[in-house]
Amino acid sequence: RHGATGLLIDADNGGNPEVVQAFVKLDNIIDLLDENNAPWPPDFLSIDIDGNDYWILLAVLTHGMPKLIMAEVNTRFHSAEEAFTVPYEPNRTWNNDDHFGMSFGAFRKLMEANGYTVVHMEGINALAMRNDLVRPDTPISINYAYSFGHKPNTTAPWVAV
Repeated sequence: RHGATGLLIDADNGGNPEVVQAFVKLDNIIDLLDENNAPWPPDFLSIDIDGNDYWILLAVLTHGMPKLIMAEVNTRFHSAEEAFTVPYEPNRTWNNDDHFGMSFGAFRKLMEANGYTVVHMEGINALAMRNDLVRPDTPISINYAYSFGHKPNTTAPWVAV
């Protein structure tokens, strides 16, 4: 409605032809962006795939640097400093438990290593801004809160990053 353009990708587009139906993996994400004429880098990138978020985000950052990145983070970790992600598995899907995605600490480390500042964290979403856009008066609001809302998976491995 306001002239913004973008690319929506989902493993199940629910019949919506405006959403590219594809299961995002490391070996297809860049091709999906290129084949669908995604504006790259976009002003805004949102990633929420309930699994390989960290690994896909890492791959996407080699393709270009969006101005803002929002990602779902897993708040099952007691500290905002803990930096863990699930191991990469190409066909990973969410099993309705607490073994998914990346911790806030993993997101922050990934963002800082790639030229971003985390400027907001609320609930399960974190937002990072490219460093060249951060000004001294840029508001920063990090409200990390441990949240344990899914059934625990105590046997699945985590990767420290």
